[in-house]
Amino acid sequence: MSDFAFVHRCTSGDKEAWNEFVEQYSRLIYNYIHSALKIKGIAAGPDNINDLFQDIFLSLTKDNFRKLKSFKAKNGCSFASWLRQV
Repeated sequence: MSDFAFVHRCTSGDKEAWNEFVEQYSRLIYNYIHSALKIKGIAAGPDNINDLFQDIFLSLTKDNFRKLKSFKAKNGCSFASWLRQV
């Protein structure tokens, strides 16, 4: 299944797809937050990182998955690459 089709399933209310999304991308999001803060020289504890992690998931689902629906898989962009930019 393509990244675009997978995201479409997630944003269409497919709970199984959403659970797979959370399982598949949680580590990527968490590690990216940690790396971004480290690069910027910001010391953040696990509680701060967890708060940011939750904020990211909320922003992806806000307004009926508006941000997540903006993924279009253009120019060969993988979903993981797009997610790091968002």
